[in-house]
Amino acid sequence: MDKENFEPEIGLLFPCCSRKQVLGEYAIEEIQAIYKVAKAPLIGFFAYGEIGAYPNGGNAFHNETFVTALLKERK
Repeated sequence: MDKENFEPEIGLLFPCCSRKQVLGEYAIEEIQAIYKVAKAPLIGFFAYGEIGAYPNGGNAFHNETFVTALLKERK
């Protein structure tokens, strides 16, 4: 699949709720910016932090993150 011509069919968004507290109204503008680029239906929710890996190994609780997945069925 060519990433330059990728057209997602749906987007999953999981911003951290602390981003909403810090950014205020700009938190919604982040979501709107993704919608403009993705041009696909979006679904998700504000989460209370995320557990993820560090590049050098190990997992940790992360805060103020914005986890995004844009998906398309492979044909």
